[in-house]
Amino acid sequence: MKIKRDSDFSVMVTFPSVRLASEFERKLKASQWQPIETAPKDGTEVLCWREDCGSIIASFTSADALPLSQSEIDELDEESLFAKDWITQWPQALRLDGSEAPTHWQPLPAAPEKENG
Repeated sequence: MKIKRDSDFSVMVTFPSVRLASEFERKLKASQWQPIETAPKDGTEVLCWREDCGSIIASFTSADALPLSQSEIDELDEESLFAKDWITQWPQALRLDGSEAPTHWQPLPAAPEKENG
C-alpha cells in the first residue's frame, strides 16, 4: 500500500489489488471482440468472427506470404498473388473477401504454460 498526500485535505491510497484489477481490465478488454477495422494489418494471425461460420483464425496478408508451391503460384495472376485480404490457412488457404470477410476479431489466446513434473 502506498499513501500519497496531494494536499492537506486529500490523501491518495494505492493498493496492489487496484493495480491488479486495472491490469485484469486491460487484458479482458483485449480479449473481447472488436470491429475488424481495428485488427492488425501486418500479417499477425488473430481470431476472427463471421456470423455464418463462427470463429476462424486468419491474418490480413497476401497470398505471396503463404507457403505455396511453385505450381500454386503459377496458377495465380499477379494481382491475386499480391492483393492483401483476410486469408485463412486451415484446412486450406482461402481468401476471405467481400461477404466472406470477417466482421470482428480478437487476439489469439496465449499458449498454455508447461507443467513442471
